[in-house]
Amino acid sequence: MKLYYAGASPFARKALATMIECGLRDKVEVVPANPHKSLPAFVALNPFSKIPVLELENGKVIYESYFICEYIDGLAGGGVVLPQRGAARDEVLRKHMLGNGLMEASVLRRVESLRGKDTDREKNLLRQITITQRALDRLEAEADSLGAGLDLGNLCIAIALDYLDFRFGEDGWRQGRPHLAKWHEQYGMRSSLASTMPG
Repeated sequence: MKLYYAGASPFARKALATMIECGLRDKVEVVPANPHKSLPAFVALNPFSKIPVLELENGKVIYESYFICEYIDGLAGGGVVLPQRGAARDEVLRKHMLGNGLMEASVLRRVESLRGKDTDREKNLLRQITITQRALDRLEAEADSLGAGLDLGNLCIAIALDYLDFRFGEDGWRQGRPHLAKWHEQYGMRSSLASTMPG
């Protein structure tokens, strides 16, 4: 298998961390990719020109980070990072939705910050910052219930927080959020996260 990857992408990192947690890291070749260049060979794999992309041995391609993680979990027998059914699965998916939404807002903010001084630039930036603050406040309220268990929701949340440190460290997201900061510090010790840290 080939995983098309960029170290700065939290979505690609989620897929790689899942592979590590599922014991499949040695089964995949990590291929550096820059989706912003939209090179023909890459667009042929994923018409949306986004990462991550997982190319299987049979030539089939999976894109969108959640579906890649679900596929990897299945390869590992299922239930490693994603419970297979019931309330436990619903809870992990809920946490994943919150972490993934935080990633999306942060990446959109990063992209918007690189644009010229268009009329709507500051308004768009403020919108993503406001969304991020709301998500962080929600996570602070839930931090004590996140737990230390391995699941895709927790991985996603930790990676989203790491991305904020990587791109927007000056924001100081920990300020006023002691429970989330403590959880993040402890959960970030997982080798799958430590070994894939951007920067």
